[in-house]
Amino acid sequence: MKIRITMLLLSAPLLAVLAFAHNGMEHVMGTVKTISENSVTVQTAAQDPKIITVALLPSTKFVKSGGDASSKDLKVGDRVMVEAKENSSNKLEAVTVTFGKQPPHDANK
Repeated sequence: MKIRITMLLLSAPLLAVLAFAHNGMEHVMGTVKTISENSVTVQTAAQDPKIITVALLPSTKFVKSGGDASSKDLKVGDRVMVEAKENSSNKLEAVTVTFGKQPPHDANK
């Protein structure tokens, strides 16, 4: 019994770190299946692909190839990485949508 309590106490901080590792952000990576004025639907790149729809807000930031973009630049078939937060209705709302060719990584930074 003491071992179980000790393990629980030792694992609690680890679980807290994992829960806050992405500042409450959900990452959706995959290919754009549909896009509308209010949402983007992505087929995930996971081994077991899922279809996930994320709401687009006026505050959603779009980044294409490292520069500013808009929702009009996003096309069906584009590979995307969406950073989203759950709203009070447990629906995902996009904070940032990143797509296009990624700028080269500078190892000196």
